[in-house]
Amino acid sequence: FQVLDYNYFKNKSDGNRIKTTIIPPKRGLIFDREENVMASNTEYYRVILKRTTYKEDMLSINKLSQSLQFTERGRRNLILEYNKNKLQKEVILYRYLTRKELITVEFNLHNLPNISVGIGIARIYSHPFAFSNLIGYVMQVPSSEARTGKYVAHPDIKIGAEGIEKFYDNELLGKAGAELTEVNASGVKIANLETRRAVDGKSITISINSSIQKFAY
Repeated sequence: FQVLDYNYFKNKSDGNRIKTTIIPPKRGLIFDREENVMASNTEYYRVILKRTTYKEDMLSINKLSQSLQFTERGRRNLILEYNKNKLQKEVILYRYLTRKELITVEFNLHNLPNISVGIGIARIYSHPFAFSNLIGYVMQVPSSEARTGKYVAHPDIKIGAEGIEKFYDNELLGKAGAELTEVNASGVKIANLETRRAVDGKSITISINSSIQKFAY
């Protein structure tokens, strides 16, 4: 269910001139019986690096670190993120930018080769400690699951790992879409060929009263 649109677009790709971009769905919300939100989604800004050569990538990382006035430890953390998945063409180097950091990066983009700013989706819980055992949590799609074709591996596609998030994962997950674009030899978009919109996950309502449960906690 999750990968139908992705596989359709992937099979239509033609060499390096056709690019398939995944459109992640928004995970469904979780409400208690009083319609209080217990699990939802929020957007955040992140820094993305498009891989080229190792030498050029390290140059971009160093310039990014300098722009944000990172310590040596901060710079090393960027490199750790870069090395996490060497098969990904685009790497999320840094998440949850502050407003000041966002302005700094965007102001210096002309001097940051292959660096861009994107919007990510994070899962948040209204009462993470009181309901952690019940609601559970989500996680990135493991490589083993992605290889089976059951899920699409994407930073913004999370699957249920424990609790209600896992039990109702099929309903909450939604269906990924994709965009097929024509690009030139440099990877610059020329035309949008076809788009299939993502289908967001379904929201669910559970039988507990969060106010009573929170009081008991």
